[in-house]
Amino acid sequence: MAERSPRTTGSGVAARPGIDRGGWPGSRADHRTTGARGIQLAAVAGVVTTWRLTRPEHSRTVEEVLSGEGALQYGGRWNSPGRRAVYLGGNLALASLELLVHVWTPDVLARYRKLPVGIPEDLINVIRVCDLPVDWAVPSLHPATRKICDRWIDSLASAVLQVPSAVVVGEVNYIANPVHPDFARLQPGTITDYRFDSRVLRSR
Repeated sequence: MAERSPRTTGSGVAARPGIDRGGWPGSRADHRTTGARGIQLAAVAGVVTTWRLTRPEHSRTVEEVLSGEGALQYGGRWNSPGRRAVYLGGNLALASLELLVHVWTPDVLARYRKLPVGIPEDLINVIRVCDLPVDWAVPSLHPATRKICDRWIDSLASAVLQVPSAVVVGEVNYIANPVHPDFARLQPGTITDYRFDSRVLRSR
């Protein structure tokens, strides 16, 4: 007997009891507000291993690494200041490149730590490149990406949002919402030292 498909909302996201996904950021009903061409978000299903790189003074505990404090204070490509968000690289190499485009000081790069974080795939919603403004990846940050993710954070639509990388075409990163009830289902590993190759440090 075939398994029944989950009930979906108008946004194309698998519905879960107690959560109304209709009208949250990125849905087709919101494309005029976000400036995008109608973001379709879809639930995906295993465990994805992601990575977070942090400086030692911000990685004394796993809780500190996953606090979202930096994003709360300064914001990022996918969130405005005032909202907690945890940025996670889709793989360790991508997490390194995402860091390298922002940090230029060799002595700072020499003192990073890494944390693997497993994400159950049923916690993830997806934003696709084809649904974003054509200039979404500009280095100066696009207001549309912040608006989309801000509304996703506020809506508590899911614990994690998969987003395209602005640094490497075709790769993806993940934004986790620390205030979402399902954030506790993330599976962090052990914090260990992370060393960039000396050739990377010399090139800075």
